[in-house]
Amino acid sequence: MPDQNNFETADGVKIRIDKNHFDFHLKTIGSYKSPASLFSFIKGASTNLAGDFDKVDESDKDENRDQRTELSLHGYAARYTPVCIFLDLLSAAGHSRTFKKCLDIGCGFGVQPRILRALGRVKEAVGIDIIDRASTLDSRSLSRKHRLMKLFRFIEPYLERLEQRDKKDLSNFQRALIEKIPTPRRQVKNTQGHLLQRDIYKTSFKREPILDRFIEGDVYALNEKFDLITAYSSFEWFKADDALKKVSDLLEEGGIFYMYIAQWWASNNCSKIPGHFAFCRQRLQTEDFDKYADNFHTDVAEQTKAAYQFYDPSHPTYSDYVRLGMKHGLVPVAHLCTVRPDHYSHRMGMHAKGYACDSHPEFLEALKDIQRFRPDIRAEDLLTDLIHIVFQKVNTKKTATKEYYDSALEDISFSYRPKNPIMKFIRRTGIRFLLGRKV
Repeated sequence: MPDQNNFETADGVKIRIDKNHFDFHLKTIGSYKSPASLFSFIKGASTNLAGDFDKVDESDKDENRDQRTELSLHGYAARYTPVCIFLDLLSAAGHSRTFKKCLDIGCGFGVQPRILRALGRVKEAVGIDIIDRASTLDSRSLSRKHRLMKLFRFIEPYLERLEQRDKKDLSNFQRALIEKIPTPRRQVKNTQGHLLQRDIYKTSFKREPILDRFIEGDVYALNEKFDLITAYSSFEWFKADDALKKVSDLLEEGGIFYMYIAQWWASNNCSKIPGHFAFCRQRLQTEDFDKYADNFHTDVAEQTKAAYQFYDPSHPTYSDYVRLGMKHGLVPVAHLCTVRPDHYSHRMGMHAKGYACDSHPEFLEALKDIQRFRPDIRAEDLLTDLIHIVFQKVNTKKTATKEYYDSALEDISFSYRPKNPIMKFIRRTGIRFLLGRKV
């Protein structure tokens, strides 16, 4: 009979079982009550299965081809906002060009590459996934949803004012408005702590939101060149080292790779396993987690173990992705690591900030347990929910020669002390104007 008060790991570490913690998560996250509910998780989260393309048979593919022709407005907005974050990061990195050919890895319905095409940021949009869920989606419905989304700009200011008030002072109707109308900017702010610009509601499509090509197959078998590759919440299911090497092979020199990842070390990641203690998935190695599932998730032990396995088994951190990217000639030029501002939620239980602020000793204890077998893990890894990184492929053989430095000095010299008489006059006049002096 297992100890109902403590769980002991293979190396003798005892972790206190907290029934209140488990009950709270059971009422919020829920549990895997059947293989069907587990399969629903797999289908909803990703179809890439950590890059194990050969493990998905044809019957699974046929069963899960989606005949959907339309997304809900909320579903469209959830796919539009990561595109906005990507474009913001791209702009911050000094890139504003239009891409010739974009590949979206694990594209699902292929909405994001369609949006980039429709906004005029890519000329050819290509999606790849192991199951075709993109071909039946109606491009006209996406155009309608994009136009409808512009209406959020009228109601959002009112909802923002309501959010600033104490909930106790709000009527039931006002509270319902806040909770039931998750406008895209507020949704990103409340789940990622990042506030997008208001002009995301003002963009218009310049072209039809279609996929120029959909590829049903294994990305590792692909042999083309792209100047933009994206992976929206799919890259975590691949083995990072192998996948980044493949991305580098597919990218042209100077090309851009953008990844948006829900990381394993988040307190409650996409595997959604309710635990009897904080960070239960992260602070147990596979052998210990299997034992924990057998002892405390008896009725759904196998489903719980299966859910635990879906991420890249090396469980990379932000630093790991940067290190592996650099190894394959991919240099990070912009990034955003988000922290959920709320302490808990009805869908994901307690968040990292909740543990860190409201149960601080427990947060530090979890970090200490994890560092026994992963000494590289830091507090910021546990606090970060989502990671956005923009990489640029570089020429790994290029070195800074004397000619390079001479050219750089010339460029700097011209930038600050232009030699051309006309440019000198413009610079002098501009500076005096800005300083309020007479020329």
